[in-house]
Amino acid sequence: METITFLNYLIAMVFMICYSYQFVYLIVALLRKPAPAPAASPRRYAVTISARNEQAVIAQLIDSIRLQKYPAECVDIFVVADNCTDETAAVARQAGAIVWERSNRQYVGKGYALAFLFRCIEETRGLGSYDGYFIFDADNLLDESYIARMNDVFS
Repeated sequence: METITFLNYLIAMVFMICYSYQFVYLIVALLRKPAPAPAASPRRYAVTISARNEQAVIAQLIDSIRLQKYPAECVDIFVVADNCTDETAAVARQAGAIVWERSNRQYVGKGYALAFLFRCIEETRGLGSYDGYFIFDADNLLDESYIARMNDVFS
């Protein structure tokens, strides 16, 4: 019986030695202060919005983008008014967005609208003009720090 007890202690000691490094990692993780993140440089972003008959809400989204705590010259807002029967395009233009209108009853849907929008951006500005793209629905609203936070993560 003493031999079995001795073997149990011996095995326990081997396991303790093998896994003791994890205690060191735990202590270091708890005591070490994380290095401050470097300041993120502002990058250029395009906000893309596919809207169909959204005249009631599109201006609110564009306003929430314009009110971002982020340099306004680094953000362009693009809207595709997709098969609209209301004044979505006019309301979006009045709110300050760059708007293209699309009328295609055969190919209907957000995917087709966004493909059209990206082709228009490519032709007028080039897709490489932006470091990143945001895609929103017209009924979204953004927190005032949304783009700044996303830029921090992107950087």
